[in-house]
Amino acid sequence: MQDQFQRKIDYLRISVTERCKYCMPVEEVQWMPHESILSFEEILRLMRLSTQLGFRRFRITRGEPLVRKGILDFLREGAKLSGVEDLMITTNGLLLPKMAFALKAAGVQRVNISLVTMNPEQYHPWGDVSSVIQGVFRSLEAGLNPVKINVVVVRGLNTDELPRFLTLAKQYLLLTCC
Repeated sequence: MQDQFQRKIDYLRISVTERCKYCMPVEEVQWMPHESILSFEEILRLMRLSTQLGFRRFRITRGEPLVRKGILDFLREGAKLSGVEDLMITTNGLLLPKMAFALKAAGVQRVNISLVTMNPEQYHPWGDVSSVIQGVFRSLEAGLNPVKINVVVVRGLNTDELPRFLTLAKQYLLLTCC
């Protein structure tokens, strides 16, 4: 498949849940009934059809995919589909310390971790930021490659933390480059 500029399109983002207190305040989340969300069987069918159109890379995302019941079985099945060359996940990282090795075993090759702050007080409404940092290094241990950390710099929220983000990046580079 190609876009209007003749670029090859072989990448598809698939949202598996909207549930994520990290993404939006709890009072703003409007939960959809389970029947309104695609089942894993329906998503696998969509992936199968997509590979026939030339899609080879799939990012599992939206909300916090690791909280959806049955996610590891779904990922295992998705990774086995003919034509799937790259299966990746975007996460807030809170569950990675427990799940990194299981994700790798299920066929996930790489992970993107969204991290808005390293300040425990600011991160507190979502959980323990030290779990996210631990999840970065646990993912590397598990062999997920690359492990990308998405940081959006927001004036008044995390600009003072840039040195801490750079220290994390240096630690990460030392583990991945040499």
